[in-house]
Amino acid sequence: MVTQLQVILGKDNDARKAAEEHLKKIKDGEPAKYAVYNTAIIVDTTVPQEIRSLASVILRRSLGTCLTDQKETLWEKLEDVHRNLLKVNLLESIKTITVKDMMHK
Repeated sequence: MVTQLQVILGKDNDARKAAEEHLKKIKDGEPAKYAVYNTAIIVDTTVPQEIRSLASVILRRSLGTCLTDQKETLWEKLEDVHRNLLKVNLLESIKTITVKDMMHK
């Protein structure tokens, strides 16, 4: 996932579109994996800040939007165990964030 996010931040539009499509397939096919991986990236301090920021924005936008060809949002599609994991990890990351811009994302 980190590699795909790096490609999205790159300048090559074709590669960016391919990476975005790859992430979309993961989100639609394996929503729990998508949400948990993005959360893991957000809390991993070894991942560069710009990648963590992008993962934050993507996850925030994805949680409330309906999945492709479905009436459920990503949040509704997740099982309770995954929702709880997201809550715990996101709250923990907010506590440890030192860059104010990251907290908004």
